[in-house]
Amino acid sequence: MRHTAATDNVRIHLNSIILFGLICSKEHAEAQLMKYRYRQGQVAGYASRLHYFSDWMVENEKRKQLNLVMEILGGTAQSSKVHFMSSNHQQFFKLQDNPENLQAIFQTEQLISNISGLDVIHTGIAYWNKE
Repeated sequence: MRHTAATDNVRIHLNSIILFGLICSKEHAEAQLMKYRYRQGQVAGYASRLHYFSDWMVENEKRKQLNLVMEILGGTAQSSKVHFMSSNHQQFFKLQDNPENLQAIFQTEQLISNISGLDVIHTGIAYWNKE
């Protein structure tokens, strides 16, 4: 399999599902996935899902679900033009023949592209349980 941001996103998503399944009930896992994978934790159509990992990080930091520590650890931001989904829309069932979804994804990509330091090359995740 070719290593791309899209395949990384799928791997991370699948790993999250497996992890949630190991530590909690199916119902709790589904609720947590909705909370973390959709803009404002709400399913409101295809474009409300946080398809890009960088979008996921920024959205969840805004909601205080995680802290981004790249700058604290000495990381440097690098800008990149995000366009994989809109440029390859025929590979995504929900974007094929659906100009409304495609436009919404394109707008999200423009927003992501205007934030310095996105999209993702490498990510580390650490979790501390306060209990």
